[in-house]
Amino acid sequence: MRKFLLFILIGILFSNIGFTQDIEYETSSKFWNSKTNGPKTIDGAIKRFFKNNKLDPIEGIWLDAGYGWFAIKKNKEGSYKKWQIKSTSPALDGSVEATIFKTNEKYIYNGKIRIEWPDPNDDNWFVFATSDLHLKMYDIDHIEYNVERYSALPESYMIRIWPIDFESYNKEFY
Repeated sequence: MRKFLLFILIGILFSNIGFTQDIEYETSSKFWNSKTNGPKTIDGAIKRFFKNNKLDPIEGIWLDAGYGWFAIKKNKEGSYKKWQIKSTSPALDGSVEATIFKTNEKYIYNGKIRIEWPDPNDDNWFVFATSDLHLKMYDIDHIEYNVERYSALPESYMIRIWPIDFESYNKEFY
């Protein structure tokens, strides 16, 4: 009987190893931040990031299903920042949620994204971690993505809401 119970206990321990995720909490990252010094309206994001600029296909204002409105803007280093404008976590509106990088494949991007949970010690703030992010543009107005770890909704999509006609907008810059 003891051997049987020992066998059961070892089986339970080994079966749980695959299900646990060690979360590496962070307070900041080079890929995201919690500073709310960015735009918190669509008009503010257009004026700050896009006025009089030709856009790359991924740049613009996007509605992220289930989360809110975000701006994706290329930065000096050639990567892209995903700015949170208005979302389900309003305390973080105006912050950088992710950094996105081009790959060698057209319309395929990888990146790092901030994941947040309510802080158990502060009802008005969060704890954070970083996860890998993979995006694919299916057309100029539609991105599907997945978050590798920690996300409650690991697969989702974004729909372009500005510019409404990407090609017409960019024509003035050719």
